[in-house]
Amino acid sequence: MANIDDKQLDKMVADIASIKSVIDKNQGLFQDMLLPQHFRVFSFFMGIAVIVFSMTIFFLQIRYGSWVAAPQAAKAIVYGALVVCWIVAAFLKWSRWGRGLMKINRAYTLTRAVEQFFSFRIVHVYMPLVGIGLILSFYLYHNNLAYYIICAISILMGLIYNFLGSFAGSRQWLVGGYWLMLSGLCLLLLDPIPAPIAVAMSPGCGLLAFAFVSDREN
Repeated sequence: MANIDDKQLDKMVADIASIKSVIDKNQGLFQDMLLPQHFRVFSFFMGIAVIVFSMTIFFLQIRYGSWVAAPQAAKAIVYGALVVCWIVAAFLKWSRWGRGLMKINRAYTLTRAVEQFFSFRIVHVYMPLVGIGLILSFYLYHNNLAYYIICAISILMGLIYNFLGSFAGSRQWLVGGYWLMLSGLCLLLLDPIPAPIAVAMSPGCGLLAFAFVSDREN
């Protein structure tokens, strides 16, 4: 094997330093993108909304015997309010995320953040979990096992939260992730409870748990 001279060694060291610099720069960007503070208001709003809608549907089921039997006017109000909540939630998420990134570094545009979030090394972890959730939900619904869709979605959400927390080095994401996974497993293993209560207990409270700890330091 040919001996490596000093110039070649210096070039190798420089190349390694350059690669490390790029990795460190991207890692810093990902950590800034995934700061829990960016998503605190969104998660709090969504947690409250999920719980309120779940309890409203549960009340209508108790009052009229089933959701199908509830008055059309009441269901229309629920559906309309749900659409409004989704619009507000989307606005809160994107606006606060964009403003938060700009405060850290004006080069962190929302477009750049989205491009980085769907980069090669992230998309191959994030998107398969989303795809599995959709396919599994369809399968369960098709086989009249709709209750277990709640369990599956909670567990898969928890896996995504834990991935984000591990990638960003953030304990707050892990708090929400473990709540979602453990509560989803409890719903799966214990006797089924009313679906609206299950939704409030797992995704609803999981979002609130994340919101409550998201303003603390890692």
